[in-house]
This record gives sequence, C-alpha cells and structure tokens, in this order.
Amino acid sequence: LAKVFLKDDVDKRFLAYRIEKIFKKLPHDYALILRLKYSEGYSVIEIAKQTNVSFKTAESLLYRARKAFIKAYNTNERQTIHTIEEALR
Repeated sequence: LAKVFLKDDVDKRFLAYRIEKIFKKLPHDYALILRLKYSEGYSVIEIAKQTNVSFKTAESLLYRARKAFIKAYNTNERQTIHTIEEALR
C-alpha cells in the first residue's frame, strides 16, 4: 500500500515504522494474518492453509484483525495528536 501512494522514501519509512508499531500492539495471530495478507500477498485460502484453520476461520480472523488494526491505529493517532498539543502549550 505504501509503495503505491508514497513517493518520498522518508514518508515510506515513517509509515512502515508506524504500521510496525501498531502490529506490536495487536495479538500475535492478528499481526500474523495481516502480514501474510498484505506484506506477503497470500490469499485467504493460502492463509488458511498456512495457519491450519478453515477458510471461514481465516476470513473471520482477517476481518477481526483489520478492525483491531484500525482501532489501534486510530488510538495511536489520537495519542500522537494529544502529545503534540501538550508540547505546544
């Protein structure tokens, strides 16, 4: 995703750092399934085989992992904004 929209290497590295920071806050199985899908490009059926779960379980895990990532990312953004606001006071 970052490869498509970001042209500046500094922006790419910063986004990769932020994503990695969020992954560390997620449960291991969520981080794993998101890495397999978006970093490695696995299909849901390949993820199911790789993780020894059914296709439906892999779909469900991917859905829940995405939701958890979004929640963690938004929480992190709010904390970052709050920290910047505090520093500016």
